[in-house]
Amino acid sequence: MSIQTIKLDLGSRCGRELFPNFFPIDLLIGLTRELALVVDGSLSGDELRQVTAMLKDYLRRIMEMQGQSRLEDFDGRTAELMPPLVQELYEFMCEEMVSKLIGYDIKKTSLRERFLSVLDAVEEPK
Repeated sequence: MSIQTIKLDLGSRCGRELFPNFFPIDLLIGLTRELALVVDGSLSGDELRQVTAMLKDYLRRIMEMQGQSRLEDFDGRTAELMPPLVQELYEFMCEEMVSKLIGYDIKKTSLRERFLSVLDAVEEPK
């Protein structure tokens, strides 16, 4: 699945369909693969810019669902928050993929909890 295809699919989703547990397996695999490449630093500069733009939009939409203050926090500190949020999303997506494959939910923490812990842990600049 190409970055453009993933971007279009994510762009057409709203509400709870934005969360990985509502993704069809092909989208789950495609996005997890792109996240793995980001986390491993295996993308070229152009590929990284494309994936980063897609992830920024996706993460912003998730933060918007968490309330205005969380969205403003994300918008104000996007560069600082992106790496830990991408890492959390990657780990969550891996767990979601395994859960779907084995037919049993192995996740101990929701994506919302993971993201909120990142927002709370990353200190605001003084």
